[in-house]
Amino acid sequence: MSNRVIVIGLDGVSWNVLDPILKEDLMLNLKSLKEDSIYGELESCVPPVTFPAWKCYSTGKDPSQLGVYWWMNLDFKHKKFILNSSLSFKGKDIWDYLSEKSLKSIVINMPGTYPARKINGILIAGPPNPSLRKSVYPKELFEKLVRINYKNMPEAKWSIEGLKVIKECRIIHKQQCKLALELMEKKSWDFFHFTFVLTDPILHHFWNHHKDLLDSDNKITEELRKFWRDIDYFIGKFIEKASEDDYIFIISDHGMVKMDYKFYLNNFLEQEGYLKLKWKSYIRDRMISYLPKRKVGELFSKIHMMKPTSKILQLLGLLDKFNPTKDIELNEELINWKKTKAICLSDASALIYTNNMNENEKYELFDLLKSFKHNDKKVFEKVCYASKIYENIQENSPNIIAIPRRGYEIAPGIGKKVFKSSREDIWRSTHKVGGMFLVRGADLKFKTKNTTIYDVAPTILSLLDFPDVEFMNEMKGRILNNLGRD
Repeated sequence: MSNRVIVIGLDGVSWNVLDPILKEDLMLNLKSLKEDSIYGELESCVPPVTFPAWKCYSTGKDPSQLGVYWWMNLDFKHKKFILNSSLSFKGKDIWDYLSEKSLKSIVINMPGTYPARKINGILIAGPPNPSLRKSVYPKELFEKLVRINYKNMPEAKWSIEGLKVIKECRIIHKQQCKLALELMEKKSWDFFHFTFVLTDPILHHFWNHHKDLLDSDNKITEELRKFWRDIDYFIGKFIEKASEDDYIFIISDHGMVKMDYKFYLNNFLEQEGYLKLKWKSYIRDRMISYLPKRKVGELFSKIHMMKPTSKILQLLGLLDKFNPTKDIELNEELINWKKTKAICLSDASALIYTNNMNENEKYELFDLLKSFKHNDKKVFEKVCYASKIYENIQENSPNIIAIPRRGYEIAPGIGKKVFKSSREDIWRSTHKVGGMFLVRGADLKFKTKNTTIYDVAPTILSLLDFPDVEFMNEMKGRILNNLGRD
């Protein structure tokens, strides 16, 4: 087998983020690669979020076919929220098909792969991964991960320890990439995937600093420049492992754009009578939400008490409630299931689940969302029934999809008011459907500049000369619109 495929994932990154960085030569390896490659916009799934977008890439399926729409699924019948993991997804990944042909894969740090399962090769799961032991296959690698103190998320608090958290992200990337390069060198492989996951939260929390990334010399922007240079350095190292016959993909799961407002759609549904809360639980959580958690956190950070205090709150089961970045979260205890008719999940596109609503009631809600305005402009760019977007509507699928206008972030929890300006929030950017892709291969030719995330898996299998099996028929022989082979 002469051809191999390398995929480098940049979570949440789009060309509007990268182009200014490339222009000022902060990422010379990526700039050089772009000049010699096919590139364009990679359209994400709906909703354009990490869960399930990375698995849409690796399976070629949409969220309804996977059975996963967001970090959580909602089950009205059993009155519960279900936290998703790799066990929640239906369908085969790229590496499953390659295993059937005795081809080996190395997959590191891709979200949606925890707990790690058996593949023909190596899999180290991406976040969230509460147990390191369950994050790795084969199990023999666990001891090595323990020895190097392997992590994929920083311990520093994003909202109050900015400089510290960026430095820790750089250390994590260095540790992960050194391990990845070692495995590429020592193990045989036909397919390699590595995800830089921390690009997403870095952009969310430090978007405003990226405007001054090249001109400002404050400590945050200085550390951010190092952050992007580090990524570029390791992209270069990964490319060095490729031969002339190998294909290199750099892709993202979605893009990022400036956030203007956070929209608490569940507050709106509660005001309109569609969402009913249990009063006692709501009052308790509301009282906690008004505590000056961020100021207390900043004080504890200054006196080096953040870590022990967090451990105590975790032991008491209160850590999440005292997180200064969190709104009131929807949970089984808070919802009045008998009286609730609609709940919203997701933080990009609104996934609205309805309960015991007749068609007239659904239409009334549909029409209300479609005409809803903020600052004299409609909030939603598009409102439609889920069947218009998804292939496989099931009992636990969302019923209405509302896609917000650019600059609006949907909040999945309960806020203090319906709208919050980005100036009041710790996040300064929000997701957009348009991500990015770049592909290099000696025998590839250019056709168009845009494609979709679902097309990547069948394209990779075709480049590896995978036979015309059921998967390729399911995908209708789909290959990236922009790619052909000489």
